[in-house]
Amino acid sequence: MKFIVVAIGSEGDINPMIVIARELIRREYEVEFLANPYFQARVEGENIPFVPLGDIQMFEQTLSDPEIWHPRKAFYAVWRSLKQTLGLTYEVIASRVESEKTALIGTTLAFACRVMQEKTHLPLSTVHLSPSCLISRFYPPVGPYGALPKQTPQLLKDLYVHMLDRYMLDSTCRDDINCFRAQFGLHPVKNIFSKWLHSTDQVICAFPEWFASREPDWPPEVVFTNFPLLGPKQAIQLSNRTREFLKDKPPPVVFTAGSAMSQSSDYFEKVLSCISERNIRAILVSKFSDQIPRDLPTDVLHTTYEPFDLLFPQALAVGHHGGIGTSAQCMTAGVAQLITPFAHDQFDNAVRLEDLGVARTARLRDSSQIWSDRISILTSSNSVKESLVKVQALMKGQQTADELIANAIESFAIQFFQREAQGRVIRISW
Repeated sequence: MKFIVVAIGSEGDINPMIVIARELIRREYEVEFLANPYFQARVEGENIPFVPLGDIQMFEQTLSDPEIWHPRKAFYAVWRSLKQTLGLTYEVIASRVESEKTALIGTTLAFACRVMQEKTHLPLSTVHLSPSCLISRFYPPVGPYGALPKQTPQLLKDLYVHMLDRYMLDSTCRDDINCFRAQFGLHPVKNIFSKWLHSTDQVICAFPEWFASREPDWPPEVVFTNFPLLGPKQAIQLSNRTREFLKDKPPPVVFTAGSAMSQSSDYFEKVLSCISERNIRAILVSKFSDQIPRDLPTDVLHTTYEPFDLLFPQALAVGHHGGIGTSAQCMTAGVAQLITPFAHDQFDNAVRLEDLGVARTARLRDSSQIWSDRISILTSSNSVKESLVKVQALMKGQQTADELIANAIESFAIQFFQREAQGRVIRISW
């Protein structure tokens, strides 16, 4: 049996799929990993066969788009990039299908996988890394203007989701999707994000049910698992400069704007303003050195990379963008989180983390005093400390994500091909 893993997105999307692919290879399945060549070295470094989608320049252009992290324009920017590679991705997938027993595994934005599933009836497991990928009228996704009040009448929730689905999401991508589908004789679809993008075979929630409970209108094929975190290889340690900075000194607050955030200068300027008021030691993690203010104080260190599983346990708190991978690393380390969401799923993740009692949110527009006060609460509140201990225990008390996800995908694929051999495969369309 062969698995084709299609990973569309940034490092936060690629790394969890590496975890899944690596485990399937360990189980002696044939696996091919399809992604932008920007990630080729990382994937091949895990001894996973890599197949390129597009070119590095294409990815870097998307990364440098000033709208890609804009709270209201980000989705449009993402779609501009995705629609350019939709046909290419489909062609590459089709070229890699070498046997009847081939199964697809795709990230949320792997739209070509869904079209391939409908056209060829190949089995597909859709992997959603965060809860906001599953749009629900009962728990509407949180956007840049905040969450709907919990007492909001259901009628207003329905209206909100309808407006989001029809006038933002569908209006952006539906015509392009349907134009592409028409090439294969497939009928037009709507509700692209709220319904169509989920595989009708299997939907993997790459997070546990205690983080986001099942909603009544989620696909019935949903399987809860755990956060797939790609740890560094054993040889990787904290850098010498960082080890020296941490040695025999008060723990710092670690700040990162995310692995793909190439426009984070405003964020780090705000960080410096905040910590100067409280005399807080800090480590700024960003591979985009041009986004870091010059002439940092002696109690502030900039580093381009550190393994978070080693750094976060030594931090007083962690300030970050609300990416699901960074959030999960913090929960594993038992460290409080100051979240500054920029776009995409980050607003929704921030609210869920606040509900768990392990985080507070501080926007760029908030004053430095507000940032400082929230760091103070996160590092001194007994209730936050209790929540951190509780959530850390939940993180460590579950089976690892690689096993849970691989078990679910493997079991489904085996059963699928057994049913197919018996002529009992039934296709469902939204």
